[in-house]
Amino acid sequence: MDDLTAEEIWHEYNQRANIENKIDELKVGLGVDQMSQHEFIRNQAFLWIKGIAYNLLNWFRLEGKACRYQVSTLRRVILNVPENVVGNDLYRHIKMAPNEELMNIVSIMKRKLEKFLTAAVG
Repeated sequence: MDDLTAEEIWHEYNQRANIENKIDELKVGLGVDQMSQHEFIRNQAFLWIKGIAYNLLNWFRLEGKACRYQVSTLRRVILNVPENVVGNDLYRHIKMAPNEELMNIVSIMKRKLEKFLTAAVG
């Protein structure tokens, strides 16, 4: 590192220091440190699923304010969406409550998925 400037050293160190946040996100958000199955092959499969989920979350990494969301926050915003059961006795359905933040997140995810699909086809 003798040939790097002070700013380049800072950027290099900053990238390595961020790994602590990634490890914490894996442990807290996806429970990678917990292996609850009693057989090795099940634990291995469970770990692969968690790894795929983490990579999908990173691929859908959001923009703006939501880009700093941790896995637990994304789960709360996307999965724990308040809904109301509406309708009469014969026709009942679920109607989502208006949620601008969720609509923004879903539109970003759709745009990134469309970009991926056009790159995969082309």
